[in-house]
Amino acid sequence: MLTVNGVDRFKMLQEQQTLILRDLDDLTKRHRDLNERFTAVDIKYNRVTEDLTTANGHLDQLRNECANLRAEKRIWEVSISLSLL
Repeated sequence: MLTVNGVDRFKMLQEQQTLILRDLDDLTKRHRDLNERFTAVDIKYNRVTEDLTTANGHLDQLRNECANLRAEKRIWEVSISLSLL
């Protein structure tokens, strides 16, 4: 049989357990919310990374095209200057 001190201690432990379970529930909810936010950010990050890769590819194509056009311009300039001679 529990004594008065034992009953008080039991009630105190029950209250402590209730508080701990409440904290655990709150932390579980917070973890779930943070995980959802992380997933959303991760999806956005992947999209932005793909967009950046695509943009870099377009930039490389434009640089090559620009270099080709400059070379073609020089060829035309040389060709014209030679034909004027």
